[in-house]
Amino acid sequence: WCEALAASPSCSSSVLLLAGDVSEKLARFEETLALLSSAFGAVFFVPGNHDLWCRKDGSEGADSVAKLERLERVCESLRVL
Repeated sequence: WCEALAASPSCSSSVLLLAGDVSEKLARFEETLALLSSAFGAVFFVPGNHDLWCRKDGSEGADSVAKLERLERVCESLRVL
């Protein structure tokens, strides 16, 4: 549904409030935010509990605070507020 929404020409001047639970996987999170930030005039993101889940192997952050810092870096690179 994200791809269909992003393809809509009426979104380019709209603001999107993304209220968390995008993905527990960092790669999918980044892919989704990249798609949405390119389609909307502005994107605001509030993390949900699923976004902060950590893998047992620690590959995406040692804990939820570390994971949040990684999500913030992704958001900053994509100009997501």
